[in-house]
Amino acid sequence: MQQLPLDPPQQLGTGHDVGATFIEVLVSIVLLGTAGIAVLSALAASATGAAVQREVSTAQAALASAADAVIDVDAADDNYALCASPHSYDPLVAGSSPDATVSVTRVEFWNSTTQTYQPSCVSGEADRLQRITLTATDGDHTASLAVVKRRAGSPTLNTVPAAPNAGDGGMVTPTPHSGL
Repeated sequence: MQQLPLDPPQQLGTGHDVGATFIEVLVSIVLLGTAGIAVLSALAASATGAAVQREVSTAQAALASAADAVIDVDAADDNYALCASPHSYDPLVAGSSPDATVSVTRVEFWNSTTQTYQPSCVSGEADRLQRITLTATDGDHTASLAVVKRRAGSPTLNTVPAAPNAGDGGMVTPTPHSGL
């Protein structure tokens, strides 16, 4: 059996050290920490954005449901309130959404003389158009919607004069489900 020559012994401490220095380790920890914080921040922003979007969409859905209840024009069951206050329509919006609070915040009345909506009911025009403002709140978010309501079967509401300086000055046909 033949013996192979041994490699010459290597000396420690000569040449470059093998391994990472303190600075290299520190830089890598800082970089990984920064990347980790960025990922966690992105996840937190995504979760917060999703919660905000849920609250906003819940409020908007509640508004749509309440608006449908308020402007429902049914000749058999007319829910039009003459010279209404905001509380006149509360029974219609109550329970329209289990997740959001919906209320009627303002009722305005069409004045055919001034061709504008007024905050008070004009004598003799109690059965005119009403602009009803609804507000829905879910969490920290509030949404509002104004709808126009007319009395069912009212023959005087087939047309509304156009506002001054509104094109040719012709007549505008209102739609009972139009939002403003």
